[in-house]
Amino acid sequence: MKTKFLALCFLLAILFLLSRVVATPPQTATNSKGESVTVWYEQFGCGFAVFAQQYDKQGNPIGEKLWVSEGPLKYNMDPMVGISDSRDFIVAWTNEPGVSFWVGDVYARLYREGESGDIFRISFTEETGLRAEIEAVAMTSSGKFAICWSEYGLMEVEPGYYNPSNIHLWAQQFAPDGQTLTSAYCFSDAPFEYMGKRLRISEISATEQEITVVYRDNDRQNVTVVEYWADIKPQVQVQYQQEENPGEYAILTISPAIASKKYAVYYCDSLKDNYWSPLGKPVIAESNSLTVIDNGSAASCPLSQTKSRFYKVSLIP
Repeated sequence: MKTKFLALCFLLAILFLLSRVVATPPQTATNSKGESVTVWYEQFGCGFAVFAQQYDKQGNPIGEKLWVSEGPLKYNMDPMVGISDSRDFIVAWTNEPGVSFWVGDVYARLYREGESGDIFRISFTEETGLRAEIEAVAMTSSGKFAICWSEYGLMEVEPGYYNPSNIHLWAQQFAPDGQTLTSAYCFSDAPFEYMGKRLRISEISATEQEITVVYRDNDRQNVTVVEYWADIKPQVQVQYQQEENPGEYAILTISPAIASKKYAVYYCDSLKDNYWSPLGKPVIAESNSLTVIDNGSAASCPLSQTKSRFYKVSLIP
């Protein structure tokens, strides 16, 4: 009886994985020259492997298909891909260790200048009992890339039935050579409850200046997040001035900026409280730098009454 039960469990697990194969179509990324790369996963031995195929602008295959997930990783699924104008490309996917289909992590591999790099791990949730799943990949024409994924636990909705809960969205930025530009960071405002769908990021795009991600919040409303690439993230330089009347004011120089883009500036008088307030109305940059004046009119506490003031800036989509 026990043997039959174990055989049934094994069969159900195989059917679950096969359903994943049917449900996930290949993903294709195309650069400005019309060259593209397509990724997919298929049954491979006792597990599933990720493969890639490059194409020229006429749609002809370039070389043989590539075994992206080669190595000991067993259940590799849902690959995402981004490509640069030099035909470098990044592939990221979800790996399930096979011990439990409710845990998993995200892995990636960079192909640069015709050579494949080592497989590297993006998320580290397997040891905590959480699950991570790939959500999206974006790559610029020069080869900078960002990988986005979700992390969540499980909530028992009724005996024996579980749904994802407390879903967070994460991202990490990388230079064209694969070196990290940032550590992993959470960009969703609050953890999601279960929404009936695994995929929460509906759109991602990248320019040489910024990454734009659109996702759905708990109210099923689209939320747009714009992040700078870390290597060009604008810095705020503060120069305090003294007026005869009414008192102190500060000149903020924000650089680099993107011409014609709108920026919001925030101030905080105590990082311990971490309460940030807008410094007046958003402003539009006219060049690659932006100047903003803090004359105390927008602040609840004048500059003359505070020992220090902190500033930060964000790009408004």
